[in-house]
Amino acid sequence: MGLLDALPAELAPAAAPEIGRLARLQRFAPRNFESLLARLFDDPAYAARLDSNPPLRWLFLFHFDGYAREAALRRLEGPAPSPFLPAALAHRLNDWVFEVRRAAAGAVARCFPATDPAILAAAALFLLDRGRHWRRWGEEQAVLEEALLRRADVADRLAAEIARRPQGPMARILVSAIRRPALDRHLPALSAGAVQPDVRAAALEALIAGRARWPTGTERRWIDKPMGISKPVAVYSERALANTGPADALIRQGLDDRSPAVRKVALSGLIALGRASEAQLALVRPLAADSNRGVREKAAFVLGQAGAGGPSP
Repeated sequence: MGLLDALPAELAPAAAPEIGRLARLQRFAPRNFESLLARLFDDPAYAARLDSNPPLRWLFLFHFDGYAREAALRRLEGPAPSPFLPAALAHRLNDWVFEVRRAAAGAVARCFPATDPAILAAAALFLLDRGRHWRRWGEEQAVLEEALLRRADVADRLAAEIARRPQGPMARILVSAIRRPALDRHLPALSAGAVQPDVRAAALEALIAGRARWPTGTERRWIDKPMGISKPVAVYSERALANTGPADALIRQGLDDRSPAVRKVALSGLIALGRASEAQLALVRPLAADSNRGVREKAAFVLGQAGAGGPSP
């Protein structure tokens, strides 16, 4: 198991078949109808091996036989020793076998609360982004989100990782994470101090709007119904945020940010409000000559809304 512990969490889906092959986790061939019936409930061969050697329960997550995966998941308990294994466990929530998905939900509920917060936070960085692409799971998605984000110690470490990492899809992970309120109290710090501009922009956008918003899929929108012309558009869900802070201070913070992406979010916030104070306009006027075209255009719109002029020659 030590070799598995050394693998990064993001390799869990791709490595699963190779681990099963190298460990020779092939299916047992039932010799008669009675042995086949026994497997439908709890194959005694699998049960004996799993009960006598508990570490096999983690290894059997990669078994080619769904009965073996289910038997292992039903016995799995205690903390996960590395980020790779909770990622592998969570991947079984998207297993093609319904009974395996159901057993995986129970294992997640038992194992994640006992797992070290640093391990869960490292796994969450992968799972919160990867889970967007899973299609087989249903209510298991809520099981995973609840298990990952209900603990304050895990949320604290996850927010710290999102804030400090210079690369990777940290903004997408943040948007996935704020489906639940665990990271709400970290949004002000992320909007001001995250290394990646996209993270600062995503956090600031949520705070200014006073709501978290995330994509839930796509739908077809008609462009010309008689001609049968349509296009896919993203569908979003949202929830209200509590205690977001004064919008005026958040907008001033965004207008002064070094990144055009964040400045555009602040300007969009002003446009949505439909008004700007004189202090805000003083910050907006120089942006009418910003090096970024999108910033210039939004600044000109805000100034036009206010009937104010651009920068002095």
